Amino acid sequence: MLSEQEAGGLVPLLCWPDALGRPLGLDHVDAVRLEEVLATDFAEYRRRRLPFWMDPTPVPVPEGVEPWPHDPGPPFEQWPGLAPQIAAASADTTPEEAAASLLAWLVETGQAGLDEC
Repeated sequence: MLSEQEAGGLVPLLCWPDALGRPLGLDHVDAVRLEEVLATDFAEYRRRRLPFWMDPTPVPVPEGVEPWPHDPGPPFEQWPGLAPQIAAASADTTPEEAAASLLAWLVETGQAGLDEC
């Protein structure tokens, strides 16, 4: 957890499965251009899913199971980009306080999607 970072000196890190359990030096950490990777992944996902989105034929479901409504896919054809950056929390803010603050901001700005629940 982020709250334990100071005590243990460990930082959460995504890594390849074969690197689990081994310490990694910075020379083993690859920089990723996240925007490019996500745009490429979105294009591939859209290409694979497009036939399902274009066919409104319901998928057969077992008796007594409510079928999902037809999913038309995302409302855009290209990767829309990363979410806008928001102001960073102060250094003395705990992860819990930062999460609560973010949730409050999402609710205040109407971006929490609570009206869809």
